[in-house]
Amino acid sequence: MPMTTSRQTRSLEHASSGSFSDPAGTLASFAANLRFEDIPAEVSDLLKQRVLDTLACAMAGSAEAPIPALLDYARASGGTTESRVWVFGDRVPAAMAAFVNGPMARALDLGDCHPEGQHLSEYILPSLLALAEARGRVSGRELIAALCAGGEVQSRIGNACLGLSGMAKYQRITNYTQWGAICAAGRLLDLDTDKMWNAIGIGYSILGSGDLQCIAEGNHMMRVKHAFTCADAVHCARLAQAGVTGTRNVFLGPRGFLATNYFHKNDPAALTAALGAKWEWLDSMTKGFACCYGAHAGITGVLQLMADHGISASDMETIECGLHPAPFGLVAEPQES
Repeated sequence: MPMTTSRQTRSLEHASSGSFSDPAGTLASFAANLRFEDIPAEVSDLLKQRVLDTLACAMAGSAEAPIPALLDYARASGGTTESRVWVFGDRVPAAMAAFVNGPMARALDLGDCHPEGQHLSEYILPSLLALAEARGRVSGRELIAALCAGGEVQSRIGNACLGLSGMAKYQRITNYTQWGAICAAGRLLDLDTDKMWNAIGIGYSILGSGDLQCIAEGNHMMRVKHAFTCADAVHCARLAQAGVTGTRNVFLGPRGFLATNYFHKNDPAALTAALGAKWEWLDSMTKGFACCYGAHAGITGVLQLMADHGISASDMETIECGLHPAPFGLVAEPQES
């Protein structure tokens, strides 16, 4: 691991001293102080690929429903011409650009995914690039550092919630994907630790979508919820920058995120475990198929059987596929009766 800068070293020493009242403060300190030089080359190289991959996903998803309706909504909303809507080129307020670009990146379900942190880049980059364009004169190193900070925070929150491995068919769940985009946005705006902590706290008040019913119904919300999350991340970072304060005991407070939403099973230590030493981005992956990662094992198995035994699609009448309970509710509802 590269040697840390003096600011990052002080930040991590402060974090490890236990002087923060909640792990949100430790995560805020990490995100606010992370520099490109602190990131191992294998991580920064991966993140460069993820930027290109996410933009490609957005280009391919730009023709999907309901992107035209979202674009018309953004055009009609007016406001300052800060940032561009990808593919189409319209200039709208940064939050509205993120509002349209997020669903584009999500539309084909090809974005990267962390084992517990869920989708990363398709939430983070729309917010991050919208703010970068609004701010202007952002270096590639700043962009990669912000992307890295957001993904590391979001992944660790997922680890603490057992966000995917602990998911059952009818589990009550509140999403946490807004925090990756919020921390990345805050890092790009150069928020200090205190303001970053406020941004995280503000984000607790606008939790990401926990709507899993939309999957069973096949409506547009699986894509449109990214619009709200990405736009809200811009608002959170900018409000914190302006001095608005947010909740401090985000995760361990008696009415905090874990006690309220993941009280059945959680691992608070995972929020800050090996922060700055173990890089969660390296545990993420890009999807091989345009569908939920929960279906990838079954698809891969069928394709392998077809290749091994010379089976074609015309040879098959039905396919029966067993699933672990965790992804069942994501990829197999409604269940065939």
